[in-house]
Amino acid sequence: MADKEMPNTTPDKLSAFLMSKLSEGIAYCKILTDEKKKPIDWLYLDVNEAYERITNVKKEEIVGKKATEIFAKKKHIPKSLISRYGAVALTGKSIAADHYFESCKKWYHISAYSPQGGYFVIIFEDITVRKTAEEELRQTKTDLERKIQDYTEEVIKEYHRLYGILETLPAYVTLIDKNHKIIFANHAFRELFGEPHGKYCYDFHFKRNKPCVNCETYKIIKTNKSVRFEWRGPNDRYYDIFDVPFIDHDGSTIILKAGVDITDHKHDEVKLKKQRDQLVHRVTERTATLQESEKRWATTLNSICDAVIATDTQGTVTFVNSIAEDLTGWTEKEATGKPIEQVFNIINKQTRQETKSIVSIILAQGFTTDIANQLLLIRKNGTEIPIDSCSSPIITTGGAMHGAIFVFHDATERIKIEESNKRQATLIDLSPAAIIVHKVDGTITLWSRGAEKTYGWTKEEAVGKYIHELLATKFPQPFDDIISELSEKQSWTGIVTQKTKGDRKLVMQNWWLVEKTEHNKIKIILETSVEASYPTLSTNSVLEVDFEDRINYANPATEKRFPGLKTAGLSHPFFLNWQDIKEAFKAKNTNVFGREIKIKGHWYHQQFLLIPQAQQIRIYTLCIDELKQADRERARIQQNLEKNTAMLEEYASQMEKLAAQRAQQLQSTERLAAIGQTAGMVGHDIRNPLQAITSDMYLISEEIKTMIDGESKQAIMESIDSVDHNLAYINKIVSDLQDYTRPLRPNVQDTNLSELILSTLLTISVPKSIEVAVDIKQVPISIKTDIAYIRRILTNLVTNAVQAMHENGKLTVKADIENNVAVISVYDTGMGISEEARGKMFTPLFTTKSKGQGLGLAVVKRLVDALNGTIKFESEEGRGTRFIIELPQTKP
Repeated sequence: MADKEMPNTTPDKLSAFLMSKLSEGIAYCKILTDEKKKPIDWLYLDVNEAYERITNVKKEEIVGKKATEIFAKKKHIPKSLISRYGAVALTGKSIAADHYFESCKKWYHISAYSPQGGYFVIIFEDITVRKTAEEELRQTKTDLERKIQDYTEEVIKEYHRLYGILETLPAYVTLIDKNHKIIFANHAFRELFGEPHGKYCYDFHFKRNKPCVNCETYKIIKTNKSVRFEWRGPNDRYYDIFDVPFIDHDGSTIILKAGVDITDHKHDEVKLKKQRDQLVHRVTERTATLQESEKRWATTLNSICDAVIATDTQGTVTFVNSIAEDLTGWTEKEATGKPIEQVFNIINKQTRQETKSIVSIILAQGFTTDIANQLLLIRKNGTEIPIDSCSSPIITTGGAMHGAIFVFHDATERIKIEESNKRQATLIDLSPAAIIVHKVDGTITLWSRGAEKTYGWTKEEAVGKYIHELLATKFPQPFDDIISELSEKQSWTGIVTQKTKGDRKLVMQNWWLVEKTEHNKIKIILETSVEASYPTLSTNSVLEVDFEDRINYANPATEKRFPGLKTAGLSHPFFLNWQDIKEAFKAKNTNVFGREIKIKGHWYHQQFLLIPQAQQIRIYTLCIDELKQADRERARIQQNLEKNTAMLEEYASQMEKLAAQRAQQLQSTERLAAIGQTAGMVGHDIRNPLQAITSDMYLISEEIKTMIDGESKQAIMESIDSVDHNLAYINKIVSDLQDYTRPLRPNVQDTNLSELILSTLLTISVPKSIEVAVDIKQVPISIKTDIAYIRRILTNLVTNAVQAMHENGKLTVKADIENNVAVISVYDTGMGISEEARGKMFTPLFTTKSKGQGLGLAVVKRLVDALNGTIKFESEEGRGTRFIIELPQTKP
């Protein structure tokens, strides 16, 4: 500053000059109290230019005036501010908080302190840049952590999947180190030879004290090349052995040994050779016949309804029939001489991956194979159609393979039928009636959700059981008569008595329909059952109409769902195409019929059931709006997924670039840079190994449990407990970082604070040498808050208190309600907080402990602020510390 800019150096003028030049807004005020010294208002004594600019209020409008007068004009009385600023002026304790001003779209850090009793100073600091940077960092951190977490979960799934595959393989698999020690054996190996327990292979298999002289496995260590040989095991069975070099995690070479039992194959070699010779002879004869009638063959292939493509042994197209021309879009002239993969371009529907060389697969196998597995055919014009396909080698008269032939057809209709079947299964489960499918002998093959609710047995418990034994069914007539009626009329209905899982007796109305074999024998029986009183009690519509078009019965749900139906009769949209349905029943084409129909903006599934004895048609109607909506939503999601798939990689790339840009922008803010670097370290260097170590430790502990009890096992278990303890501590570090950097969105709900505190304390490990006292005066304490936040706050405060007492002392937790404010206090009798450290207690990365990252109290402060609460502490060195949290009893 130039000398000519300086005012006369009197203290008052100098102070006024400095006040005018500060970028922070400053207001000097005096607190006003009543006779009981309770703050009731404050008086503005002075403000600087920055304060005028920030608050948009002129100095002359507020200086010398009371706050209530000023704020009254703005229709807002700051009652809470009076008590808070009063506490600052009267007790000398400072306060600070961040606030967002909508009028100027900026964030300010507002702090207040008392220069002398009865007076206080308010300071406004513009922190908009920092807040914006914090939010961008938190968002970037959240996105990156989500991607890391997704990747980690996939890795863990792949790990468990691989382990599961090894355990379920029919072949045995072992890992052997260079000293012949068995370090891993899968389930198949253990079933065959027993548990190796880390023994050497020559000792385990042959009870020898040194390796075998001509050990095939040991050659791998020397040559680092795979070996395959036959081995006769100690159980006198033959195995086809595959020994493959395998690089261990430390870079050393170990041996992966896989063994397949070929004893039966060796015993059957003679039989197989004879059968193969016979097969070759038959194929040779058949091939000769086919060659002699080549013209007839070509004519036949052109006339069949399936598409056919033939190739030579190199996979070059030699023949395409007319159906294949239509499906692929290639004419025979265009396709002949082209590679089969170009003309018959197929991919996996699920993975979108191209298939391997299908010709080489067929020629290698030497027999007919089905290559249809969710296949899509990409036509010449780029469009796709689903297909079913099979293939076969073409054999010459001499037994040589002449090429391959591919037969395929459009699978669109089949897929539609399968989807329709799935939909019908969904509708069956939506029906409240008990729907059961069983064989003639009574073996249950299908058990609907309605059956589960009616009888009490789950699907897993019922399928495979005998229905009439399970339900103790009593029929109104001999069972043989019922079967005779089913064989003749293909349907039966009657009243039966049955029991539930809880032995409750039910009177049920049964309808039976049958499916017959081609020899007119009953194959399966579809049984639909409802309680005799069901139509009246059902929440779904049940209606009965005779063949004279008279509505003879409508349950209460019908009257409620379709008011005016009885009056409108057959003119109501409920009876759309009624005559066609009635004619189908009259012609005895069916005894049951179902359809979907839209009535006055709502979708319904109607099931029409013929009751022959009464010559009536019963109609069950179920609203399927949610199912229809789900179908539309699935179609929309599938469409969006297809549209967005191509954008994912570009999006990920942009996110990485954005993260790098944001990190560079944050370098100017030292504290946020430190937090960002720490969070990045956790996300990249800790998260992945932490997940892997946790999984490995679980597997190791499970393996150790199988060891024989002894000192070694005890020592290992103690080491595992120590590792688990440190893993939990590392996880706490990660959680603290996440809680401090991620955006906070409290999930507020009604909570019993008393029960919440007690249940949280039970989850916190407190040494037995520390006395714990809980003082909750009002039970229950009702409050609207976020349960997870409260648990996190208490856990951090109690953990800090325990660490401050060095495992000796008394911990006290209190809770009460004061003037609609929940007050939670955590006391400890530890070392206390020094004067120089008190102003930094809620600062991130500040800690007074030798072990810790300084985020615990910073996280607590953020969580309390998110709940619109306050936190403060009182401490005396050598005697302990008390943290006090005040939370609004109603919704924050």
